[in-house]
Amino acid sequence: MHTLKQQIARLGLAFGLFWVIVSSVAAETTQRSLDIYLFWAKGCPHCAEAIGFMRREVEKSPDVRVHYLEVTRNMGNRKAFSSLIGHFAIQRPGVPLTVIGERYVEGYDDDRTTGADIKTAIASCLASSCPDLVWP
Repeated sequence: MHTLKQQIARLGLAFGLFWVIVSSVAAETTQRSLDIYLFWAKGCPHCAEAIGFMRREVEKSPDVRVHYLEVTRNMGNRKAFSSLIGHFAIQRPGVPLTVIGERYVEGYDDDRTTGADIKTAIASCLASSCPDLVWP
């Protein structure tokens, strides 16, 4: 027969283990990472602006990885680009095309407009898990 102290000790140990497990699961769910894909073409001025924005504003976040995929010289990048054009049913495709989870931003005007749209999509994906359509 177990004494009351032994039962309390076991209950405390069980509760402690439960708390450790819950805490580690909570920590894993709050530490999300996000892959962003920016499709671009050499010589495209809007692409250069988008890349500059990503380097200044987005790459600062340790939870975000930006992949720059040039589409005119790399067949694999071009195939991924074409696949996404079909997936999103984009009628008049162009670059830059930024893919963030299930969202995309086509073109680039400036940091206040297009940049703000990109930041909003990033924040949404970091808050709740977004699928990666480019690199499963």
